Amino acid sequence: VALRIWPLLYGMLSAVAIAWLASLLEPQRLWLIPLAIFFLLMCPIFLPETCRALLDTGLTFFTTLALVFAHLSRKHPVCWLAVAALCVLGALQKMPLIFLIWIVILLVRFAKKEERTALRSRWLFVGLALAVVGISIWPLLQVAKFGMPPGRIFGLQEAVELASPARLGARRYLEIPFRLMTTWPCGIFAFLAAFYFIRERRSHPALAELAIICLGIILLGVLFNFRS
Repeated sequence: VALRIWPLLYGMLSAVAIAWLASLLEPQRLWLIPLAIFFLLMCPIFLPETCRALLDTGLTFFTTLALVFAHLSRKHPVCWLAVAALCVLGALQKMPLIFLIWIVILLVRFAKKEERTALRSRWLFVGLALAVVGISIWPLLQVAKFGMPPGRIFGLQEAVELASPARLGARRYLEIPFRLMTTWPCGIFAFLAAFYFIRERRSHPALAELAIICLGIILLGVLFNFRS
């Protein structure tokens, strides 16, 4: 129980974070909150992960919460510090995925003239610096104190092996989108919604940003032949 309670707790908090994000993106449509939670629970990977002693649900919670604070940073730039803290927590949980998503968010906003000026906030630069320092502390401590090979930091050695010429053809490159659309009842809807909101980026900039982030992470997973 002591081992499995944390993934279960993170799973419940992920549902709360999804509800919070839905209320922020569409405050006039509160009926989307239970629908968003329903979509999350329908994901075939999510519920089993909450019952296992794995680290994925913690990373899911911190990532979703980082998206919430990244959205709040539009009006309150100090929220970038919360994103930085979540980057560190996510890296300690499993890997620095949140920092990668943060970079994607900044690239998307930098491409929009109306949002480019908001990126000049000192809170953003302070948050990025704190995130880099915080993410680096634990790996450097492992290398310095325990002699861990640098290639094993954040599973870099495994990533190199998966991307080697001998392994490139060993996996199906389109496994991630294929499984999303065949094993998740809402998967096809999620893909269509993502492409729709990218087209409607002028009327729904926040939703378009979220759609680009989701499709961007999926594209990186396909390009690097990442596991399902």
